[in-house]
Amino acid sequence: MKLDSNLHCGSCNNSCLSLPQANGATCVAGVCSGYTCTSTIVFSSPFHFRFLFQHEFAFAIGVGNFGDCEASVGSGCLTDLSSDANRCGGCTKVCPKGTPYSSYTTCSSGICGISNCSTNTADCDLIPANQCESMLTTDPFHCGNCSTNCSSLGKVAGHFDNALCSNSTCAYNCSSGFGDCDKKGVNGCEANLTASDTCGSCDKNCSSLSNVLTADCMNGSCIPTACNPGFSQCSASPIADAGCTVNLQNDKLNCGNCSLRCMDLPNVNASTVSCVNGNCQFQCLQSWGNCDNNPKNGCETSLLSSASHCGVCGRSCAGISASAGHYKLPLSCVNGLCNYLCVTGWANCDLDQNLAVPVNGCECPA
Repeated sequence: MKLDSNLHCGSCNNSCLSLPQANGATCVAGVCSGYTCTSTIVFSSPFHFRFLFQHEFAFAIGVGNFGDCEASVGSGCLTDLSSDANRCGGCTKVCPKGTPYSSYTTCSSGICGISNCSTNTADCDLIPANQCESMLTTDPFHCGNCSTNCSSLGKVAGHFDNALCSNSTCAYNCSSGFGDCDKKGVNGCEANLTASDTCGSCDKNCSSLSNVLTADCMNGSCIPTACNPGFSQCSASPIADAGCTVNLQNDKLNCGNCSLRCMDLPNVNASTVSCVNGNCQFQCLQSWGNCDNNPKNGCETSLLSSASHCGVCGRSCAGISASAGHYKLPLSCVNGLCNYLCVTGWANCDLDQNLAVPVNGCECPA
């Protein structure tokens, strides 16, 4: 038997028709030759589908991609070119190794891919050749993840001069008058530093000043324009970046109004003064009284000489009429006692010394 047929090529039963993954083999000089390897028919670019689904693959018809990479002649297509990273899509095509940040590469459907990126790196451009090209901790176009572009808003709308990525977080060199206060990344320098809630800096909120009702931001300083009721700065002009710290309800140096000093009120005992609900409270000096009950003018009445408040507040020498009290006008108070000019035949015998009872004028027939 001649060993040059397709069924017995070079040796008995060495059939060229059954070579693994080979098509069209014929026997030439005792060697199976002229065959092609079974290959995958790709209908679409693998990069297109990889972009959409974040995976490298191709739609295909067939059993796989095979190659005749062995040294032995006529052995068929023994090498699977679809999954071997050293022969990926071709006998001499080795997937790149040692490119930045990748742990190792893979071969899938004859296309080089990345099995795993190192910590804080990613394959954001989806190009297998450069593998994990993005350093997520410092890349402003892929900051923290592939989808975060710190510059996406633009310098004008984002109010920044430069966009940076630091520790996987967007950071900005903000334009004058703006700040990145919310640290949300892609919205740039969103805060207006002339606004009252971010006045000069992200952490200066004018409304947080003590007892300030409203305030304006001027040149980076909070200028109070109105205080909460009952509070004041008690200053001729607003004090920048200061609250309304004077409590007009209990400050005896500013009681009810700025500079109303309770201890400076007329004829008061300075050691007894206090401020309660915006009104001065005090004890009067001896022989003086706060007979009008006005806490803002002190002890205005002399109890030694006032005919309307003679001896004590409210004890008027005119408490009994002239006819009933047998006296002549005018009335007077001397040393805290009513001094009556009695009509003929009457006298003021008790001198109205009992301040606890009403006056009785010239009660004693002479």
